[in-house]
Amino acid sequence: MKWGTSQINGTTGGVVTWSFALGPGAFYSFDAHISLAAYQAAVRAAFDTWSKIADIEFVEVPDSAQSDIRLGWDTLDGPGNVRGEAAIGQTTGPGFFELSAEVCFDIEESWFPESKSEADLFYRVAVHEIGHVIGLEHSSDPNSIMFPVVSVGTLSAGDVAAAQAIYGIAPGAIPFAEADLELVASTYQFFTGSIPEENGFEYLIDSRDNPNDLNDPYYADFNQENRYINFSNNLGTQGAGADYYKNTYGTLSFQDAVREVYDDIIGIELAASLGINVDAAIAFLVNAFDFYAQVAEERVIPGGVAMDDAVKIVMIGSVMNEAMKADVGVYADAVDDFVVAYNNGSEIPYGVDLFAI
Repeated sequence: MKWGTSQINGTTGGVVTWSFALGPGAFYSFDAHISLAAYQAAVRAAFDTWSKIADIEFVEVPDSAQSDIRLGWDTLDGPGNVRGEAAIGQTTGPGFFELSAEVCFDIEESWFPESKSEADLFYRVAVHEIGHVIGLEHSSDPNSIMFPVVSVGTLSAGDVAAAQAIYGIAPGAIPFAEADLELVASTYQFFTGSIPEENGFEYLIDSRDNPNDLNDPYYADFNQENRYINFSNNLGTQGAGADYYKNTYGTLSFQDAVREVYDDIIGIELAASLGINVDAAIAFLVNAFDFYAQVAEERVIPGGVAMDDAVKIVMIGSVMNEAMKADVGVYADAVDDFVVAYNNGSEIPYGVDLFAI
């Protein structure tokens, strides 16, 4: 049972309307209206969390019986235990299928919207219950938002996969496995010798606590190459990878740095075995100096980085982007294994050196 004109998994959920209930529903009495701005914002964010990754569009409308999903306060089991519930109904007929759903939050819980931790808890409960509304069952994975006892605040790989299996990938979305995960994993592996822990990926890719994550407006106008360059700049000039950059590439000429970076990211022997003209490839990168210098002047030097280092930092980001895009080289191979594990919902080796596993 899913939203949309088709009950075939992997098809769009279409447009689903929702509202804050002003009166009793079919499943819950809705003892009170969700009127506080903090709670309303959390509900809107919860709907956005699912629509960002799955092909289903949620539209807020004034409350009425025609609203597809209605949400409100209700009395459940008193303080503690159950904080929220969801109920789904369906109406069928010849060539006719219609869903309706309601989500209630226990009014007797000690909710404190002025507390960030409590507001986050309400948001997590909302994401969990909306997950049920779109067809997701409870998960046995404690890192899943659909785990019966809600503790995490972000979608797990299994949550994303489950929603996308039902509705497909959201139009225009950058799948974590194909872009953001590769970017974070490859650049952190290169500059720090390991990939981030799970909460590090969440913070960098899509976090309510990071106003400049990869899915926020700060990165909206960046193409993927510029994202790699930006991450390389942050890590290699002022972040955790600054010492690595300085000790490994800082004293090299640009031409020598290009050859070293090409060997480190792609692998000269591997490239040659694949029939790539390595000398020509390296010469092409060396001849791109003017382009790298222009980008460095615009994006790196304003941060106080010397021109020589800035050009090499831009070159590193650009080469890593090309390697990931072409899916060729030792870094692409190492990151592929991580991405496959993420997509399959397998146990993921967060926080490790990908070349040591």
